[in-house]
Amino acid sequence: MDRWLWYAARTGRCVPLDPAAYPSTVFNGEPTPLPAWVCKSPNGGLHIDHRLGRIDVDVAKAPTADIELNWTCDYGVHVLSQA
Repeated sequence: MDRWLWYAARTGRCVPLDPAAYPSTVFNGEPTPLPAWVCKSPNGGLHIDHRLGRIDVDVAKAPTADIELNWTCDYGVHVLSQA
């Protein structure tokens, strides 16, 4: 039997999305990047479109080098370091 593990990384140093690379919307009173891979629900919530297999992100600064698995601040997209 194959076993797959899901790691939900939530370190204290997330990677911010580049606000200049995306249109924005107001969410919880704050301007928030609104990439094409985000869905807006009828109640106003924002979430990742899980029908996508790969998501490319533009970030405002590089992830912390000593963390192999990181995440974006606004949407929790996993960011993997490249060897």
